[in-house]
Amino acid sequence: DQARDDFEAVLPHAVSVHIKDGVWTDEGFEFVPAGCGSLPIALLLDDLSTRSWVGPIYSEYEGAGDFLGGTRESVGFLRSALNR
Repeated sequence: DQARDDFEAVLPHAVSVHIKDGVWTDEGFEFVPAGCGSLPIALLLDDLSTRSWVGPIYSEYEGAGDFLGGTRESVGFLRSALNR
């Protein structure tokens, strides 16, 4: 899968990870809370864990609607995924 291949290519050079998620709609790309979109974020976070990643992981929510709610949902997903 393309996202995972790109992740593998970049990771050895990365000093931080910035996470956004989204889905394609008829109107274009729509940002959604992390874990609610089409990107395999949980799998990518698993890859970070197996490599003992110690760098920062940033989350940014740009979706429509409730910014604070979307941010909380994203952070909740990331915490859950990282603590498995």
